Amino acid sequence: MTTIELAGIAIIVAVGLLHGEFKQCKENKRRYRK
Repeated sequence: MTTIELAGIAIIVAVGLLHGEFKQCKENKRRYRK
């Protein structure tokens, strides 16, 4: 594996984690309002 491939995988993983946390944050806000 080249460093470019590793960097690409790291970016994909980071984006996936951020997206998951963003979704959880939205759901938590919805629960908070009720």
